[in-house]
Amino acid sequence: MTYLPPQHRRHRPPRHRIQQQAQCHRHLPHRQPEKFFSGVKTPEIENRVAELKQAYGGRKVLLDIDRLDYIKGIPLKLLAMEHFLLQHPEWIGHVVLVQVVIPSREDLKDNQILLSELERLTDKINTNFGK
Repeated sequence: MTYLPPQHRRHRPPRHRIQQQAQCHRHLPHRQPEKFFSGVKTPEIENRVAELKQAYGGRKVLLDIDRLDYIKGIPLKLLAMEHFLLQHPEWIGHVVLVQVVIPSREDLKDNQILLSELERLTDKINTNFGK
């Protein structure tokens, strides 16, 4: 990651403080978002989106796609979802986290351990909050 002093930045993304411990920044995935979004307007993708909307019945869907890698922080994401549902029980049954994990070097022992940890956390969250 490269640090640019504020005077050299083109724009400052909105920053939201979360309990003074973390900062979230919004970044567009592409400098020209219309090119990015036009690539997802295919019939196959639109059909899959319709299937997902039907499967989740109007619930808010949080979608994330990551490689299977410790650096991606996927267990922390699952723990954050669990924490969110504990702090905001009114969202139980109204929000779904869909975490897609792309296999990466499954032969590594560390990745096997990570995958089993993700399965354990997913089972725990689904058992406690799934509807």
